[in-house]
Amino acid sequence: HLFNHVSSWFEINRFIYHQDQHSFYTTLSYKLGPVGIMGGLRGEYWRVNTESYTWEQEHDPSLREKPFKKDYFQLFPSLFLSWQMTPTQQLQVNYTRRLRRPWGGELNSFRDTRDATTVSFGNPYLTPEFSNSFSLNYLKQWDRHSLLLSAYYRPTSDVIQRISYKSSTDGLFYSTSMNVAKSLSSGLELTLKNNLFRILDLTTSANAYYYKLNGFSYDIDGQTVTGKEDHNFAWNARMTASLILPYDISIQTTGRYEARTVITQGYRKPSYSIDFGARKNFFNKALSVSLNCRDLLDSRKWETFTSGENFTRHQIFRHGGRKVNLTVTYNFGNMKAKRHQMKKGSDSDVQMNYGGGMEGSGRCLSSATIFAFLTLNTPRSAHKEILGAKFMSFERAAIAC
Repeated sequence: HLFNHVSSWFEINRFIYHQDQHSFYTTLSYKLGPVGIMGGLRGEYWRVNTESYTWEQEHDPSLREKPFKKDYFQLFPSLFLSWQMTPTQQLQVNYTRRLRRPWGGELNSFRDTRDATTVSFGNPYLTPEFSNSFSLNYLKQWDRHSLLLSAYYRPTSDVIQRISYKSSTDGLFYSTSMNVAKSLSSGLELTLKNNLFRILDLTTSANAYYYKLNGFSYDIDGQTVTGKEDHNFAWNARMTASLILPYDISIQTTGRYEARTVITQGYRKPSYSIDFGARKNFFNKALSVSLNCRDLLDSRKWETFTSGENFTRHQIFRHGGRKVNLTVTYNFGNMKAKRHQMKKGSDSDVQMNYGGGMEGSGRCLSSATIFAFLTLNTPRSAHKEILGAKFMSFERAAIAC
């Protein structure tokens, strides 16, 4: 149940959202020398019921519209092929079918007028977007360095994006979500992990790709809303540096950059941001003082340009700006035993968190990214022995996605 409180009592919205999801999956694997094969099939049943009431409808049931109900059943096949070229090199060919479900707010038909420039509302008729992901991955491991290179091809249908239009009757701007069209994304992903001088860890990822979004035409509120086909080459990158200093001091900095990107009816300008954190431990790590700064340069924003037949818009979205947190933590009790227990379960926790995140959000990490995370966090001394087991864990996580 979600209540949206706005400027006056008659604009209060009650949104009731119920979702049921049931799924099963099965896998079959076979290994022949250095070659590994795994196939999987996941079936999913999804049902959603939504009700959106204004103040009048909440207090007078006779004014309510019928609840919106939708359900579907889909199958998601997957196939993973691996070739262990050498003890430190592996080649993979993968295929998975994936989906992204619309979240609750995208389905709420209530017209939100809190933004003075735009009336926003959801679309209860949204359906999930589906994609078929093909990837070719190469992994190389050294004592203190790792490289993962992935080429991918990912067509998507029923892409969910926001569209805007200017009403021909009242002259106001409106914004909603639609299954606009098909898209195609194809490119190269690179992930590097380096340990330098035993005190500096660098994790670098970059993605260069071609993106194409087909055009569309919809009838909304008695008028036709269109979007032209568009495409571009884009890239994004992220680097995290973790530095261990004397006197039990550690520093971590993360930088991100995203180039200009095509969106429905326009484009999003390049964006960048930097996060910074530092920690100092005292009394044999019993006391810790941490300083964290999110968006150090106060640059995290999304700037978009969109246009239609009768409008041109320039919008800037910001989320809170720079934030600084100071945290003091005091640990007491048998912390050595607790740290040993946490370390012992860290590997399984990582896999569980990735699986839960993918399933809960409806978004799946690329197969290259999942395998990179699992492999790059493997202890170097144990890498050769458990690489195969890690790969199997990755495959099952991807199938469950």
